[in-house]
Amino acid sequence: MFGTPSINFTSEAVNKEDPTDAHRQNGFLTIRQYPPFDKVKKVALTTVSNQGVTMIEEGTMTRTEGTSGPILNFTPIYTRINDELQGITPKKITRSFVRKGNRLIQTIAKETNGRKIKFKKVYNRIREFEFL
Repeated sequence: MFGTPSINFTSEAVNKEDPTDAHRQNGFLTIRQYPPFDKVKKVALTTVSNQGVTMIEEGTMTRTEGTSGPILNFTPIYTRINDELQGITPKKITRSFVRKGNRLIQTIAKETNGRKIKFKKVYNRIREFEFL
């Protein structure tokens, strides 16, 4: 969305009881490197999943004391969903990500059938990768 460089990511969640039940996401995170003066940095997240969802989200990158890095806030600007999932797809959704130590915390707020739901997912780092 904002040019290079982009961060390529892959996410996989597998059901412990049924290993064939796997959710996979692939995507790219881009950050606008040189925003105009006095403007917040813009970020974009493009993802596709094996569940039939393609999404482009845009938002801002801000800093808050007490975190190990920036906060990324996203709102979808384009969504393409498999026809079978249309009925259960939220009408509105926002997501934010923040790192605290070795944890990545995702906060999600969504609206489905007039009902607003807010929840958090906490991801723990399980592996350190060696870079060339």
